[in-house]
Amino acid sequence: MGFVMDKCAMNTMTAVLTHHAEVIGDQAAYIYSPARTNCDQAITYADLHRDALQIACVLRREHGLGEKRALLLYQSGLDFIRALYGCLYAGIVCVPMYLPRLVEDERLAAVLGSADVAAILTVSSRRAFADALVATVVGSRPQVICTDEIVRWSPRRSPETLLADPSALAIIQFTSGSLGRPKGVMISNANIIANQRMIKHGFGHVGGEVVVGWLPFFHDMGLIGNIFQPMFVGGLSVMMAPTHFLQNPARWLELISSYRAVTSGAPNFAYDYCVEHVSGTHLDRLDLSCWKVAYNGAELVRESTMRRFAEKFAPLGFEYGSFLPCYGLAEATLYVTGRRLGDDPSAAELAEQGDGTAPVSVGRPAPEAVLRILGPDAMPVGAGQVGEICVGGPHVTEGYFRHEELTAASFVVAADTKERLFRTGDLGRQSGDDLFITGREKNLLVVNGKNYQGEEIEFDIARQSELFCPSGTCILQVDEGLVTNRFVVLQEVSKRIAARLSSDSKDVDHAAYAAARHVLARFGLPVTEFLFLRENKLPRTSSGKINRLSTASLLASKTVGIVHRASVR
Repeated sequence: MGFVMDKCAMNTMTAVLTHHAEVIGDQAAYIYSPARTNCDQAITYADLHRDALQIACVLRREHGLGEKRALLLYQSGLDFIRALYGCLYAGIVCVPMYLPRLVEDERLAAVLGSADVAAILTVSSRRAFADALVATVVGSRPQVICTDEIVRWSPRRSPETLLADPSALAIIQFTSGSLGRPKGVMISNANIIANQRMIKHGFGHVGGEVVVGWLPFFHDMGLIGNIFQPMFVGGLSVMMAPTHFLQNPARWLELISSYRAVTSGAPNFAYDYCVEHVSGTHLDRLDLSCWKVAYNGAELVRESTMRRFAEKFAPLGFEYGSFLPCYGLAEATLYVTGRRLGDDPSAAELAEQGDGTAPVSVGRPAPEAVLRILGPDAMPVGAGQVGEICVGGPHVTEGYFRHEELTAASFVVAADTKERLFRTGDLGRQSGDDLFITGREKNLLVVNGKNYQGEEIEFDIARQSELFCPSGTCILQVDEGLVTNRFVVLQEVSKRIAARLSSDSKDVDHAAYAAARHVLARFGLPVTEFLFLRENKLPRTSSGKINRLSTASLLASKTVGIVHRASVR
């Protein structure tokens, strides 16, 4: 059946939960905080263990789903947590997915087509949506099972404690798809445990920490970092929905303050978002002195962002030294490197950063991990030289589900050491043991044989005017017949500025012209047009990164929501 009964071996997340349910069963394991602040929902370790086993037994015995795949279709909340651990106990491979508004959602269709699931797990309030989704599936149609009904109505049993095989596949984690269609990364129980040890070591967790998070559960940072890590260390995970963060970023900081969280984090844009949108009325009642690990990852980390955030929230007890820039990706389960807790940039590093545009150290890999910077020939580049970041170790996954060719191309053997490595497609360099991310190969803009990093240019553009939203810039290279070096910038502006653009665009036109001149002078790239959109209207991935493929597609189809055009020829 694929199960072992050794409760002492903490080698799977189900073994961890079983242990904690016995030792600290009355302690809260997860708290979900809805938009309303007075109705937080909690579940203890013992109750989660009981509910998850109940779900596992019903899924295996009544639905025959053991060792098959199930799509988890939930909003943020405790129902997802119960279903997740229920699947892990039952040996069912989880395919976490967001709950879209439309059945015809393009990404959902891509995931369904790739994962070939036997069941869709959801809650009874979403049953009609799931049934409609099943009707769109070609071929063998999955069952729809409402796990909240299992917990509420199924008769209680005393099932055997199920502990999954460490080597078995646990999760198919679909990548966010910022540069292409999502791919299903195969993550085993052993990968998860290895990465949990790395995160614990890198973050300096000693056990019992409170972690606050708002990243979606179907994203690797939300799932592996905010759900599994607190469980692994016997702590408490306090969660809120991503939409609630975007609507009211102060709520994130309020949860950190009220629950005295030690650890919380997000992509770089979220810290900019807090600086811009958390008003003075919220600053009087917050105490952020408890926040010792403010991880920053999933996109390029900016020194200027961290400085701005630390300066604004220093009066509330937040310290710059709490920032922990890190680097990771689903193909390595999550965590690859992190700057050690309390480390501050050296004087040489700060001098190198200058105006805040240079890469920031994202730290060192865990002792059992392998990090190599390789050239196109799969051989190491020279010291300090830029090359492709390649990762090896027990946290590196087996590849992509039913994509053998892509797996063979991405998971390679180093020419010199014969180590199995994942080619990340990210560019970086090492200074000593520290890793510096410089960009992504597929984000390169190539002009007259010279390479430019799109992220670097976008960051620079956003800094040219206070009218431009931070982390709301996308530059695209557009080919039109004989014209191959045309660049268009899509730039978000606040709702207030967007509302008056139809009657008065003088300020943004001037800002666009000045930014285009700056890009031409610094990078030699001719920007011909600025397209302005309302804030948060650029397509984004689950982690908040701008989805370049979708942005380019919308631009080509003329369906991107442009509120103003500024020609800067």
